[in-house]
Amino acid sequence: MDAAETCAREALTIAERVRESWGKAAALGAAGMVHRAQEDYDSAAHDFLREVAMWRASGDVWMLSASLADAAEPELQRRNIGIARVITLEALHLADRDDAPTLAWNLEILGQALAAGHHELAQRACVGCRGGIRTHRL
Repeated sequence: MDAAETCAREALTIAERVRESWGKAAALGAAGMVHRAQEDYDSAAHDFLREVAMWRASGDVWMLSASLADAAEPELQRRNIGIARVITLEALHLADRDDAPTLAWNLEILGQALAAGHHELAQRACVGCRGGIRTHRL
C-alpha cells in the first residue's frame, strides 16, 4: 500500500507539473483507490470527488461514470446514504444512457447498499427495464 500511495502521489505531481488533465484525474482516482483500500474513507471521498469534477469538465462520459461509481462507495462507508444515492443515480443514468461498461460497477454499489440493509436506497434508485437499468426519481 505504501508503494501504491507513493506512485499515486508521484503521478499526480507529474501530471500537475506538465498540466496534463487526463493524467491528473487518473492519478486522483488511483489515490482514492489506495485510500479506500486503507479504509481512509474521508481521503478517498476527497480524491474521488476531485476526480469526478475533472472528468465532468472534460466531457468524458465513460470516465465520469466510472469515477462516480468509485465516489459513491466511500460515501456509503461513511454512512452518507443520501450522497451515495445521488452519486449512484447519476452514474447509473450515464452508464445506461451511453451503454458504458461501468454499469456493473454502479450496480455493485447498489448491492453494497442492500447488503448493509439500505433496501429503500436500492429500490428507489432503479427499476428494471428492457435494455438496462433506468434511474427512478429520488
